[in-house]
Amino acid sequence: MFNTIVKAMLLLCVLFVGQEAAADDWSLSRDRDGIAVYTKTMQIDDGSEQLAYRGVASFNVSMSKLISAMRDVEHFDQWLHNCYEPRLLDQIAPETRMVYQKARTPWPTAHRDLVLTQTLDIQSPDYAVLHMKSDAEYIPAVDGLVRVPYFDGFFAFRQIDEKTIEVTYEAVMNSGGAIPAVIGNLFIVDVPFESLKGLRAYLAKL
Repeated sequence: MFNTIVKAMLLLCVLFVGQEAAADDWSLSRDRDGIAVYTKTMQIDDGSEQLAYRGVASFNVSMSKLISAMRDVEHFDQWLHNCYEPRLLDQIAPETRMVYQKARTPWPTAHRDLVLTQTLDIQSPDYAVLHMKSDAEYIPAVDGLVRVPYFDGFFAFRQIDEKTIEVTYEAVMNSGGAIPAVIGNLFIVDVPFESLKGLRAYLAKL
């Protein structure tokens, strides 16, 4: 009887660990210049499966400087990959705002635009998160651009030691319209990689 109970408990432990691993089965897609990019397929709210990305890098910068960069919407185009003409639409609350930005996409696809609710959550002196969620109907569609119907992501900043902050940029999106798979897969890896690379260079100049 005792052996049966032990075996049952071990089986439950194995199943639990397997489920936890399956829930976090990111695959390394690029590891260069101190930036690691992971991808995995996720099911989003509309029922479709989309490729999500997670970029991770360590920055030698202060938390206050990172927070300041996240608040500075007008300069997102200085570091956020393929972003142009970003602007603040509305300030909903002290740390919540509506942001509009356009995104260049490779030929022959049409450029995209996004409307995002951004909320900055400073949880402690050592940890902060910028949450980003799409609101595609917030303003009318723009001629010549494809409105991104779904985007859900965040930037997370975690103080590792006195001089180092780990930055994570993670998101999943439905970019809208038709994008060839080869272009889409490359785009998914380039966005976090080039954004983190650009943010590091941008902060170094401040």
